[in-house]
Amino acid sequence: MTIKFDRKKINYIMLDRGIASQAELARKAGVAANSVSLWLAGDSFTSTTLTAFCSALECTPNDVLDLGDLAVYERRAVPASEFLY
Repeated sequence: MTIKFDRKKINYIMLDRGIASQAELARKAGVAANSVSLWLAGDSFTSTTLTAFCSALECTPNDVLDLGDLAVYERRAVPASEFLY
């Protein structure tokens, strides 16, 4: 499973925070502008990158990530009879 940045969420947060461009986001995050473009296009990223993005956008990882199938995961009580012993 691949976790990616959610471009729509990031664009919304950028608008909300008054960040006008990817270049401005890159400056605030302390990364290269072309890297921002690549990450938003789906390239892989590190936890350091995620931390920098969240710091620049004043948000949490859940605010900027596309969690795919993880987003629909529901926690439920599992009866003891379902455990394998």
